[in-house]
Amino acid sequence: MNLAETCHFVNLLPPVDNSTNPVVCPVIDLEGYSHVTIIVQMGATHSDAGFFTVEQCNALSPSLHPNFAFQYYAEETDAGDVLDAAPTRVVAATGIDLAPAGVNNIMYVIEIDSAELTSGYHHLRCNFSAAGGANLCSCIAILSGARNACPASPTVLA
Repeated sequence: MNLAETCHFVNLLPPVDNSTNPVVCPVIDLEGYSHVTIIVQMGATHSDAGFFTVEQCNALSPSLHPNFAFQYYAEETDAGDVLDAAPTRVVAATGIDLAPAGVNNIMYVIEIDSAELTSGYHHLRCNFSAAGGANLCSCIAILSGARNACPASPTVLA
């Protein structure tokens, strides 16, 4: 499977420290795709690494953007590579509690089908709350199930 030719990759958040301010990622448009996989990576973390939430948005410049409940898989072992055997469902308002007990080098994989979004909402935005101390986080979205797949697919950002 050649992901570069069948999927669309969006670098939502290059590695950044979210210790002083919340981080709001760009809105992505899912209208031409049936699925999005969001990979959240946490490098060096503080014992209070904050929370990760997903909003469903009504437009690229949203006037409505309620939090969205989603399922995710976790790898919370330092530098591990084995995801949970079953997904965890989050409460929309709180999302994922990142880096429990300050464990470094972990990741979360979020799987969302476009059909899960409320009618009239076909955009998503990811957010990191401010952490309690020095933290390093990043996020990438992989869109799949394109209506018109091609290697140089058009942008999904505002």
